[in-house]
Amino acid sequence: MKEPERKPHSRKRRGRAVLAGCLVLATPACESGWPVELRVTVLASPAGAGSVAPFLSPGRDGVWMSWLEADGNDHRLLLAQRIPEGAPADGATADGTWSPVREAGRSDNYFVNWADFPVVVEDARGRLWTHWLERGAAGGYDYGVRLVSSEDGGATWSQPISLHDDGSPVEHGFVSSIGIGDGASSDAGSGAAFVWLDGRKMAPDADAESEREMTIRYREVAFLDGQLSAGPEVLLDGRTCECCQTDMAATSDGPAVVYRDRSPDEIRDIRIVRRVDDRWSEPMPVHRDGWHFEGCPVNGPALAVSGERLAVLWFTGADGRPQVKAAVSTDSGASFSAPLALDRGDPIGRVELVGMGDGSFLAFWLERTDGGGADLVALPIDGDGRAGSSATVGKTAAGRAAGFPRAALEAPGRVLVAWTETEPSNSVRIARVEAKSLR
Repeated sequence: MKEPERKPHSRKRRGRAVLAGCLVLATPACESGWPVELRVTVLASPAGAGSVAPFLSPGRDGVWMSWLEADGNDHRLLLAQRIPEGAPADGATADGTWSPVREAGRSDNYFVNWADFPVVVEDARGRLWTHWLERGAAGGYDYGVRLVSSEDGGATWSQPISLHDDGSPVEHGFVSSIGIGDGASSDAGSGAAFVWLDGRKMAPDADAESEREMTIRYREVAFLDGQLSAGPEVLLDGRTCECCQTDMAATSDGPAVVYRDRSPDEIRDIRIVRRVDDRWSEPMPVHRDGWHFEGCPVNGPALAVSGERLAVLWFTGADGRPQVKAAVSTDSGASFSAPLALDRGDPIGRVELVGMGDGSFLAFWLERTDGGGADLVALPIDGDGRAGSSATVGKTAAGRAAGFPRAALEAPGRVLVAWTETEPSNSVRIARVEAKSLR
């Protein structure tokens, strides 16, 4: 899994003001300005030393965070919930507090990777769903997705099942999920919908006449009659980038999924598929960047819904010019605006996007700094194609050890974001970012 080589370019590094202002964008969408102030507060993290791979998602009683933590030869999959300000909880403060840390799994056979990591989601009935990646007998990139669920806030967990029917000694991972009841469908019980990259067409015993290709697939899993019950697998695209993150969100029409495509000419642009009237659409480009890249850039897109708007955030290296771009849709992803270029001039990517609920969004990505470091950058976007000024949330390394930042909406105008700091050792940090209109 190679990161793309960064080619020199002449773009000047943009300012890093926290206060109101307007970025110089690739389109004139920001000329009218959008006066928004971002306020950053670093919070205590429930994760310990050696923690990596944070993931955040909203729940009914607060934001959930999952992460991995080393313990001798084992790795532990841990979760905690951020109890918001004013919620009844032992130890609650004006700033909120964390629930007790829960263990969803522990093993010396987890596949722990900087780019492919567990997610956690709460369904419409309050049931938690999470997964880990388990190594196969062949070693290397032979690993599969093992799914578990909890009905008591993570105190106890179901027996694990495989998310996929295929057991070939290849990659199965890069999972995204939404809770059923939030855009997916289920006949009964509680459950969640999942998408993942599935390498069964790359298996050693795959059809010799077929090209080795990564695929993306969808499946719903319900909790019925006391056990996990998986629905049919759905092939969404038969040829995708091999190791870029996926993302999924619930729209008023149904689930929408974004991922990095791989054309026969090695063009690695972002595509979207949507389920409308219980039928999946054909894959559609969000924008034709035309990024030709021989290999996997390990840099997937992010997707979020806010009010009647849907937005996609992604990294591209088209024309030898690294950029972080965003595009907004007013029709659940059937069409998109011209993209905005948001970065400061030297982005690494590793993007994350949160819908604020009012039609606006908060974008996050890593931006390269001098000396091998990186800034975790936050920037607000509204549904009309305007952007506010960026803020530096935290600092980390530019290399793989820094992983991917992840974020979730805590309350209107308030987002939690988690990332991995690498010095003096790996440790998951978390901050609150508040967006305040100055009008």
